[in-house]
Amino acid sequence: MRPWEQAWPGMVPFPAFDAEIRQVVCTTNAIESINARTRRAVRARGRFPSGSAALKCVHHALMALDPKGAGRAWWSGR
Repeated sequence: MRPWEQAWPGMVPFPAFDAEIRQVVCTTNAIESINARTRRAVRARGRFPSGSAALKCVHHALMALDPKGAGRAWWSGR
């Protein structure tokens, strides 16, 4: 509970930011999450025999983020 209480003053101003700033922050967090998952997948595999094998590993890691394809449907509807 104490860490939450100590962090609260930094969280309170977030909703007061403009919508554009909040969107950039949320987008940055999403991109960092994707990068972390991709790094984790590549690190778990270790070495790759070829560039195409590495690309395939990254592709599978990205597709695992949205196994049902709901994100694809959401973006195509916009």
